[in-house]
Amino acid sequence: MLAPWADWLYGADAGRFWGWCSGPGRINGDEPDAVDFSGTKIVAWSSATLVDRQYLDRLIEHGVNVLRHCSPLQCSGISPDPGLIYGFNSVHHVLSVIHHTGARRVILLGVDMRASGHWHVDWPEGGISADYPPMRYSLETLVEPLASAGVEVLNASPGSALTCWPAVELAQVLDQQ
Repeated sequence: MLAPWADWLYGADAGRFWGWCSGPGRINGDEPDAVDFSGTKIVAWSSATLVDRQYLDRLIEHGVNVLRHCSPLQCSGISPDPGLIYGFNSVHHVLSVIHHTGARRVILLGVDMRASGHWHVDWPEGGISADYPPMRYSLETLVEPLASAGVEVLNASPGSALTCWPAVELAQVLDQQ
């Protein structure tokens, strides 16, 4: 909703993000349905997450691209395969494959990495524990590979604890386009 010009909408969890933000049972019925997003829609899916299978077929029917997920313990950095994502959080996921799209600039929104330790607090199943220092470290490992791939990353998340990419004001970035 904050970036109607965005090219991608990525939700890491078929059951959580896509289950809670799309369809008639979505949590915030007054917000747009995520499957109606006009750009590229993407979800990570692993056969290990069987609970998400109930959502997967519906997402595929609505044009959501399904990328395979490699365990963070086995894969790090950027993925050499455009259909396989690396990392253990959604930001790392997208950044691990973005270079395959030809994108030359990524603007991070809502990547504050400083919350009280949970996200989705008000959503079903309660909060999901977040361990931000390792997440920040894993993202720092992407700086050099993305730069080498010609991808500029800018962080337009006010007050972000993620400092490995330049902090920018979203309005300034949009004015420059």
